[in-house]
Amino acid sequence: MRTIIGVDIGGSHISAAQINWNSGSIQLSNFYEADVDTSGSVDEIIDAWSEVIKKVANGKQAIQLGIAMPGPFDYEQGISLIQEQGKLKSLYGLSVKDLLAQSISIDSEFILFMNDAEAFLRGESMVGAGKKYNNLMGLTLGTGLGSAIQVEEVVKDAKLWTAPFRDGIAEDYLGTAWFIGEAKKQYGLEIEGVRDLLAPEVDSEISRSIFQKFG
Repeated sequence: MRTIIGVDIGGSHISAAQINWNSGSIQLSNFYEADVDTSGSVDEIIDAWSEVIKKVANGKQAIQLGIAMPGPFDYEQGISLIQEQGKLKSLYGLSVKDLLAQSISIDSEFILFMNDAEAFLRGESMVGAGKKYNNLMGLTLGTGLGSAIQVEEVVKDAKLWTAPFRDGIAEDYLGTAWFIGEAKKQYGLEIEGVRDLLAPEVDSEISRSIFQKFG
């Protein structure tokens, strides 16, 4: 029997754990996470992801991966279509499934992908806060905007990141890029991500103002 490993990949991180399903509940073990510079090369990104997954596997060879991945992405084939979201550009058009399979030394048939927001909502509907409800909406805020909806038994990506909003689309304002642009435009502050706003050397009034505007 293969060990199931759940993986969450974002624009700046990876989290993974062994998944144990038992009578309607889930237990996690061997949890690991790491920051990842997704502006790096193909090898740098794949190596960083593989390192965390191997730690979670803890020497086990018979593993199966379920990976929550941001879009746009060909989830069935495992090919990245992310091009203009400020992350993972080097993987555009490549088979992430094959690259990971080779790096981890498993067959690609044991790697499955799902939209990250859809995976999040499926988890909440099965064992989380949405367990008692038939109709749900899930939103994830991170490097970008993730969204999913559930109607009865059907869960799917809502793709709200492309929704027209103000002078562009929703993700222009509801993601890391907005924080970087706002800090530069309003305060001349150079940051690489939201976490930088919490650094001791950043004026707390500036941070508070930016977060209030975002909210």
